[in-house]
Amino acid sequence: MKEVKTKIKDLLIQKRKYTFEEMKKEVNITNELELINHLLDFLHDEITNFDFNKPTDDYKYLFKTFKYLEFNFSKLKAQDFNNNIDELKKINNLCNQVLNNRQLNNPDENFYEGKIFLNKIQNNIQVSILGLNFWKKQANNYEEKDQVVHFLNYLIYDVKNYNYLVEIFRTFPNLIELQDETGKKLIKKIFNKYVDTCKNEFDNYNVIYLEKVIKLVIVSSTIKKDKNYQKQIINYLLQEIDNTKRAPLKKKECENITFFLNELIKDIKSKTETNLTEQINNINFKYGITPTFSDEALEQLENYININGKKYLDLTKKMIITIDDNAVNVIDDAVSLEKLKNGNTLLGVYISDVSEYIPYNCLIDREAYKKAETIYLPQNTINMLPRELSNNTLSLKEKENKYAIAYMFEFTPKLICVNFEARQAIIKINKNLINRDVSSILDGQIDDLELARLLESLLTFSEKLKGENIYKQKYHALKKIKRQLDNNLYGKYADNSLGGKIISEIMILTNHFVSNYFDSQKGNIPFLYRVNSVKIDDKIINELKKKKEAECKVDEIVKCIEEIYEPSKYSVENTGHQGLNLTAYCHTTTPIRSYASIITQRAVKEFMIEKKQYTDNQLLECYENLSLMCDHMNKRRELNAYYQQEYSQAVRKNGKKR
Repeated sequence: MKEVKTKIKDLLIQKRKYTFEEMKKEVNITNELELINHLLDFLHDEITNFDFNKPTDDYKYLFKTFKYLEFNFSKLKAQDFNNNIDELKKINNLCNQVLNNRQLNNPDENFYEGKIFLNKIQNNIQVSILGLNFWKKQANNYEEKDQVVHFLNYLIYDVKNYNYLVEIFRTFPNLIELQDETGKKLIKKIFNKYVDTCKNEFDNYNVIYLEKVIKLVIVSSTIKKDKNYQKQIINYLLQEIDNTKRAPLKKKECENITFFLNELIKDIKSKTETNLTEQINNINFKYGITPTFSDEALEQLENYININGKKYLDLTKKMIITIDDNAVNVIDDAVSLEKLKNGNTLLGVYISDVSEYIPYNCLIDREAYKKAETIYLPQNTINMLPRELSNNTLSLKEKENKYAIAYMFEFTPKLICVNFEARQAIIKINKNLINRDVSSILDGQIDDLELARLLESLLTFSEKLKGENIYKQKYHALKKIKRQLDNNLYGKYADNSLGGKIISEIMILTNHFVSNYFDSQKGNIPFLYRVNSVKIDDKIINELKKKKEAECKVDEIVKCIEEIYEPSKYSVENTGHQGLNLTAYCHTTTPIRSYASIITQRAVKEFMIEKKQYTDNQLLECYENLSLMCDHMNKRRELNAYYQQEYSQAVRKNGKKR
């Protein structure tokens, strides 16, 4: 038994991912159930002997254990399922016991990191128990049709992975007509769930998700040809609207349901309003977008701009510049670069101190949180913060004293960082440059020796940073194509200039160093990471370039990208940013345009600059709040992307009509 567990641990620690069959062969076991029992015993022993003084990274192999509990258990019996579920419940209780013992005996600084790790183990246990219960029902109680129905319900309402559903319904469009054991069709249940979700005015995310599912199954390749089917669906929706008007609902609930059902009917009919303003208003309502700010929030704005400058370091004598797009109105980052007497280079990165002007949970903060980010649209921008703040008070304009977070990096000639710190500082920008200026100065078309020297140094420095990181270059190649397509779709500017490259590399550096600081604290400080896992190779990029050069439809190329490009997301758990080939990454350099950067900025002040200390309970509460914020921003950014698409589509169609 001990030899098997030792072998299992050796296999899990390896970077190679063994399949279930390979695992059986490696440990010399032929029976599925026997291997599962060994894995569960191994997990039990590891939790029993969990060492809070070891870095939790050393225990990450434990999560691989759960991957071997996700295969089809068709060969197991009902009692086998029950035994495995009972064993998982025991391990879950063991986690609580280990935590309680540590908290009673020695709740030192390592307790918080260990608690977070064991809580993640418990989350995986709960998922495995759900999976076992699901497969137990499928293997023992249901006929084949019922298994499919229950699995589809599981995908639609629990997993909520739209891409899975796309593949299933495009391949088997008639599955939507399946009936459950009560005789209710799957499509009917989806409609009922959609109507119920529409009642909640704050749940736009699930409304949009279910709407996408409905439109997917209605316009799939087979069903789309059946006009009678679409008529039946439309009649059903009209009946639901009539039922809603007669039901004892609140006025707001009735308006929401009626609005969304009518919008769905228009989509099915492929019918749009001729009035663009009406279309935009409806799209705003559908996605919960409020382009303006409330009068109450704007009235409070004057109370937030009185800053105590005593705690700020005076850096107004430094030569600091900004480099931005050619038509930018919002400037939230600046840079400086200078040689030190010891031969090293001092890089300064200055980010507008937005969090000092906007207290947490004030009205402006709440409305910015709801938006999550500035949204760029064709010939329009919905600012995350009021325009007076974005374009004036917070924007780093030249010749004006501005409050900023200063990140200072000292590099050796071999580009080794020997010192990194963050300070609150007062700065004065010498020059606001646009990308065209940078190119002109470097080409000698504009005669400014001091600026030319600084820009040449910054360009050389950024090129060294860029280095030979092939993974990062492939990621940027893909992102470049996507930005160019976004430019066509949403009107955003795709920046490939020298100035843009300088700033891009330096901001990536800053985001990495800040996130790495928090990641190095052994999990004791809750933090908002930007994580990414993406599969990119030369073949994919070359195919995309060919499609783009052949002037394929933009929508088709975007779809192709989405199939292989996994968008980055926010997470309280650091899994690294594979696209940039970085072990840790975050967003901290765009606080005027991104609420995530405001969250990060507050963490930088509290933990990096002020070195505040919190109790374990306070940190745990902070971690839980941050998890909720993370979930909101991921959903909101996803909704914002759908909003951009629908808004842009409405504008393009309206332009064609005219």
